[in-house]
Amino acid sequence: AAGRCVMVGCNLRFTRGFALLCDHLGEVGPPAALLVDFGWWLPAWRPEQDYRVSYSAQRRLGGGIILDAIHEIDYTLSIAGPVDDVASRWSTSGALDLDVEDIADLTLRHRSGAQSHIHLDYLRRIYTRSCTVVGPAATLHWDSAQGRVELAGEPGAPPAVLGESLDEDRNAQYVDEMRHFLGCVAARTAPRNGIAEAAATTAVALTALETGGPR
Repeated sequence: AAGRCVMVGCNLRFTRGFALLCDHLGEVGPPAALLVDFGWWLPAWRPEQDYRVSYSAQRRLGGGIILDAIHEIDYTLSIAGPVDDVASRWSTSGALDLDVEDIADLTLRHRSGAQSHIHLDYLRRIYTRSCTVVGPAATLHWDSAQGRVELAGEPGAPPAVLGESLDEDRNAQYVDEMRHFLGCVAARTAPRNGIAEAAATTAVALTALETGGPR
């Protein structure tokens, strides 16, 4: 409603690693390609609970890796901008006894001319979360799982380490997200991820779900 401050929570935007990545995007030049990767063994997400009763494992509760890992779609759009085309393929491997997709690959064509590839899965036994931004001047790599951001310029030369041991306090990103929102409420300014942005992200996810399943 008019006059109300509304923000959709996407905590990866409030990590130090993502902030550092964004701070150095200018050194890459206009992004030409993004390679985004997330995977983690679903039973390890909430070890105190049978994963099969969680929302992640059930279509009727909004589960599946595409909606569960919508954070990757969200920050990809925040970097590369609006999307003109979504191509996807997803499948249910059978390894986890789910009725949702546990593997998904999305290729996005952005209005800017950039292209993004996003891989998501519930199956990897090693927690993996990363983003590589490829541009005409350099390549940026954010390894969220390792808490490291690197910038590669000259081919063959070692990349410059821009930050390491980042986001070791996993709770800090949620605290910073709440501070940002409360600050926006107090100042009556637009939050970082409002309804329009979140709707665009959701539209990409739903298009991927509707068009990418088994033929």
